[in-house]
Order: sequence, then structure tokens, then C-alpha cells
Amino acid sequence: MKPRANFAPKFANLPGRITEAIAKFYDEPKFAGEFLKILDNACKNGEISRACKDEIYRRFLAEEF
Repeated sequence: MKPRANFAPKFANLPGRITEAIAKFYDEPKFAGEFLKILDNACKNGEISRACKDEIYRRFLAEEF
């Protein structure tokens, strides 16, 4: 896994709980399921757009964080 510092600039404008979830995922890959639930809920609650969620998913699936 890549160090956390590499993803920070890419996600600087996201809500804090989303960046915390990304950081936790990096520290604990087993957290992936919970990470995806947080993204889904954030999108449903209007915290992030669907396009943003889709971009995070795309990077997550391609391991481009």
C-alpha cells in the first residue's frame, strides 16, 4: 500500500469523515467494506456528489490512491 501522504492532496476538498475513512482504509485494508458503506452514505446524504463517489470508487478499484 502507498503511504497516506500520497493521497492527501487528491482528496483535500472532501469532508473530514471521508478523508478519515480513506486514511483508515490505508492503515487497515480489511476496512474496505466499511469504507464503501461510508462513501455510499455520504453520497445519499448529499455530502459528496455521485460523480465524486464514482471517482473515489474508480481510484479504489484501480488502487490509484
